[in-house]
Amino acid sequence: MAGAGYLLIDYASFRPDDLDAFDSADWQVKMFVGTSEQDLEVAKVSVLQRFGAGLEYLRVDGGGPAAVDLHMAFCLGRLAAASQQVTFWVLPAGRAFDTLLRHLDRQGIDCRRLRYAIALADAKFH
Repeated sequence: MAGAGYLLIDYASFRPDDLDAFDSADWQVKMFVGTSEQDLEVAKVSVLQRFGAGLEYLRVDGGGPAAVDLHMAFCLGRLAAASQQVTFWVLPAGRAFDTLLRHLDRQGIDCRRLRYAIALADAKFH
C-alpha cells in the first residue's frame, strides 16, 4: 500500500492476510500483545518479520475487556502528537475506536480502523 505511517495491531484478533496490502518498507508496526497470549503463533510472527526493525511488540500490562484497546489508544495519541502528516491504521480494534477515529479526523489526523483485509483494495489516502 502506498503511503507511510503506523500500524497499531491487536495481536489476538489480527489475521496474517490483514497485512498483505502494506509495504513493509513504509510502515512502522506496533503489535499489542495481551496478557492472555502466552505463546505467539508461527504464522502470525513469520508475516510480521518482513517489517524488520520497524516492528515492535508491546506487552499490555493488566487484563480486562478493553486493556489492549486502551493501550492502543494511548500509543496512538502519543504517536499522533509526535508525528505529522502520517497515516495510522488500527487493526482490527473494535467499534469503540470509531468515535476516537472520528475525533482524530476532525483534528486533521489520518487514522483508520481496518475492518477486513479485503477493504484495503478500496482504501484511498486523502
